[in-house]
Amino acid sequence: ESDRLDTVTTELNKLGARVEQGEDFLTIRGVDHLTGGTVDSHNDHRIAMAAAVAALSSDDSVVIEGADAADKSYPNFWNDLDTLRS
Repeated sequence: ESDRLDTVTTELNKLGARVEQGEDFLTIRGVDHLTGGTVDSHNDHRIAMAAAVAALSSDDSVVIEGADAADKSYPNFWNDLDTLRS
């Protein structure tokens, strides 16, 4: 698990998002598309899944290091995500 506010801010910004972190909140400013890149799940299943959903609106590929963390809470996540892209 990770400090989710910090991790979400860091990892989504790596993809071209515009996220600013407050003490106990995030401010997210819209962008038309994310740019792609490599993110780290920090072994947090929620971060892995959030990054995967974010990747759906990316102009380029997204690599999620530690993507298998999603299996902790949603073993079929990757299969189900594939059905959304079909």
